[in-house]
Amino acid sequence: MESPEFYRENQIELWFADSLVGLDQTSMAITTAANRGVTFDGCGPATGNQPVPGGDRPEVLRRGFLQ
Repeated sequence: MESPEFYRENQIELWFADSLVGLDQTSMAITTAANRGVTFDGCGPATGNQPVPGGDRPEVLRRGFLQ
């Protein structure tokens, strides 16, 4: 959706082949299938390769999940 530079500049890591296996909303942490433990400030869904209705609106990407 964006250039690789965009993700680097915004310190965003993308893990395309690692599934979420656990989400703890209390401690704001996830666990992945590769056993990565990651804490987060905000969390948004990634639905795969099918577009989400309205997902092409600029405010969804810019202001919705990446703020």
